[in-house]
Amino acid sequence: MGEFYVSQERYASARCVRQLKPRGLKLFQLIILAHVVSMEGSDYTRLKNNCYWYVTTVFDAIVAYFGVDPSRTPEDVQREIRYPVALDAHGRWHGVKLTASDPKEVSVVISKFKGVYKNKCDTVMICSFQLKGLLTSEQIVAQSQLVAAVAKFNKSIHLKVD
Repeated sequence: MGEFYVSQERYASARCVRQLKPRGLKLFQLIILAHVVSMEGSDYTRLKNNCYWYVTTVFDAIVAYFGVDPSRTPEDVQREIRYPVALDAHGRWHGVKLTASDPKEVSVVISKFKGVYKNKCDTVMICSFQLKGLLTSEQIVAQSQLVAAVAKFNKSIHLKVD
């Protein structure tokens, strides 16, 4: 959300209940995982499939599938000092324990994630370009047309250009 956003007065009472540095998790994988968890608990309830359950399930699935990166950088230390973890708040609302993830449920989520992720990788093309210098608008249009033509030719292509 950005440092300025969370530093506002209205968020002064907010607490960090968990910090995670996953090993090898990509944004696309996080999006797919969040979608799978959402589909597993699509009917919101106050005591089961609520926001606490959702976040706990996402976190626990990340830890179970990707693992946690044990390395520590100076930025990690700064973040941990700035946002200390409130260990007593995990899965709680005003002290009341609302949820904990079920290992069987996390296992089902991971299994479904693998299938959905494989399917999406077969149908989605992700392009990453690192541009050296500035391009003219004509070059940008030509590059976009080239990517579109390649995607049309072969919808299952995966392209990464550095």
